[in-house]
Amino acid sequence: MLAPLLAAALLPSAGQGILEDAAKALSSAPAVSAAQAPGVAGFLLRHHSRAGDTRALERALALLKAQGEPLKRSASENALFAASALEAYQAARDPAFARKARQALEALSSSSQAAARGLVISAFAKGAQVLGSRDYLKAAEDEARRSRGDAGDRAFLVQGLLDLYESSFDPDWLDRAVQLGETLPQGRDDPAAAALGLLRLSEFARRPKFREAAERILEQSAGRMRSDPRAMAGMLCALDFALSKPKQVIIAGGLKEPDTRELLRLVRSRFIPNKILLVVQDDAARARIAKCMPFVKTMRPISGKATAYICLNYACEMPTSDLQTAADILDGKDILSRSRP
Repeated sequence: MLAPLLAAALLPSAGQGILEDAAKALSSAPAVSAAQAPGVAGFLLRHHSRAGDTRALERALALLKAQGEPLKRSASENALFAASALEAYQAARDPAFARKARQALEALSSSSQAAARGLVISAFAKGAQVLGSRDYLKAAEDEARRSRGDAGDRAFLVQGLLDLYESSFDPDWLDRAVQLGETLPQGRDDPAAAALGLLRLSEFARRPKFREAAERILEQSAGRMRSDPRAMAGMLCALDFALSKPKQVIIAGGLKEPDTRELLRLVRSRFIPNKILLVVQDDAARARIAKCMPFVKTMRPISGKATAYICLNYACEMPTSDLQTAADILDGKDILSRSRP
């Protein structure tokens, strides 16, 4: 449910209109700069996920395919491109995008250029999730340990720490993201990154003030989202999140257990942009997560097997350890219909 601020200033119908108009404009935009392409592609991938618009998917993939070699991009551009290419790989299952993402990540690894550290953490963390690389996870962790949350990078760092938590499931990264998020409403950070980071934090931490701060940013940006969608692709992604019913995917099981890893691979193989992913691996992790999300106290493996609890706006489906059932729930299928005559 939208909080009063966004409900008053950017009604769901108006917000959906902004998203629809932007998708139409960007699906047929004659020119998108190299710097704008990853953000525009990311928004169009989200529009396809939400609305099933194949033209948006085709345009997103074409934009990413048209981008030049990694060595011709800056470090920050490579980080943004890698993240978008990984999303394209999830959405289209075309190995070409996995290759493009690896090339960008390798260029990022060897680059001596300065870049927003949060962007770099996100890129490597997402590479670890989607490509299953322990090297990328280590790179993300190393970058996170060196980060200080400098002014201007805090919003990207919040995003990076949340992506790193969803890669490693170390609650320390989640705690640090929440602490840093407290400073975003007063900071001078990238507005789009701040809005999306605050919305994600509101899901992880269950603190309404994070969502209210994000909605203020969206309210202030509504006019420009209408008039200049190419320059506001990141903000459009945040609006898409705000107007969606995010999924909460909680897996109860030991991280080293094969059945837990199989459930994680299942979730990560899909493009589900508006979700949070948690692993309750033991009693210590359960206690820490339950401080923000009390309902996880009851989420445990069933019959000794890793179990997925898949929720939409915190209304959870029947927990399951079956991969096909979990896949059907993630894909929005009616799991009861399989048992009907």
